[in-house]
Amino acid sequence: FGHVGVWDRALQAGEVDELAVMGHALDLRTNSGSYASAGRLRHYWKPGALVSGIGRDFVDVASIDLRTPGIGAAQIVADAPLPIGDPPPGPPPIDPSLENDDVSVSVSGGQYLDVSQAQALGFGEEFSISIWLHAASTGGARKILEVIEAPSSSRNRISITARNDLPGDPIQVLVWDENADLIHFREYDRLQTVGEWMHLVLVRNGAGIALYANGSPVAPSWVDVDRDGPMSDRPRMVILGAARDRDDNFWDGGFGHVAVWDRLLQASEVFELARMGHALDLRADSGLYGSSGRLLHYWKPGALAAEIGRDFVDVAPVDLRAAGIGPSQIVSDAPMPIE
Repeated sequence: FGHVGVWDRALQAGEVDELAVMGHALDLRTNSGSYASAGRLRHYWKPGALVSGIGRDFVDVASIDLRTPGIGAAQIVADAPLPIGDPPPGPPPIDPSLENDDVSVSVSGGQYLDVSQAQALGFGEEFSISIWLHAASTGGARKILEVIEAPSSSRNRISITARNDLPGDPIQVLVWDENADLIHFREYDRLQTVGEWMHLVLVRNGAGIALYANGSPVAPSWVDVDRDGPMSDRPRMVILGAARDRDDNFWDGGFGHVAVWDRLLQASEVFELARMGHALDLRADSGLYGSSGRLLHYWKPGALAAEIGRDFVDVAPVDLRAAGIGPSQIVSDAPMPIE
């Protein structure tokens, strides 16, 4: 419950509109704008405005305070109707001067980043996913990305794995549709170089997929499945650097910036991302990049030491949990602009 008011007259339509537009910012005890009935206000309860008087009537003449059984200070929350036109409440913006983009996180031995509870991510049929990463070693199957509804489900699943246990050390990309049918299964050989930053972008336009490596489109070395299938924005989890059960296939190396859009990036935009590295702030259009308005999620692991997995898109953010990763895993190593 927010503010509650009672008058001994019928409010005019213009007054009601003023109340709705202004929300809690309008003090009903004072005429303002189209509202002119302050003199006929009989009761005005503002639950929580006073911690010690949660049910107080703020009209001092013949006031009637409300009893609040079972409601205490713990039930007072920072949530209220704001004036229409004001930005919606959300996490406080970060001062860009506090962001350190010349860093990344080093992971090994069971360390990873993830969203532990499935959430709406904002994309289905069409998307682009950008990942900066590097490998410290090869050998075995190393998971790069999983997007899943649940460990036991393959609906709307996206999986990217470095299969160093196969000839050609391929990057393996698999995508399932909303019916849990496998619709894309591709491999891309010899993209990795140990110790060097690699930029991957996976795009889907509603039917087909494409993979870019270091700014250039890559032809698959092997295709098992490639067909159309519907994908939807059902709540899903994101995992960077571990299998969907989070118990094996851990990445050994590092992760830089990771981003998701709800549109297909153009080839020129992908080139700009690869060329500029961490120096390109994806929240603002720059150079050949023009999709900041369609950016859904922007993770910059290590940019804030106290919030390693923070999502830097403030609208509907999805923060990552940093499993086993702390300040000691933040390293001064990042992809720099290519001159």
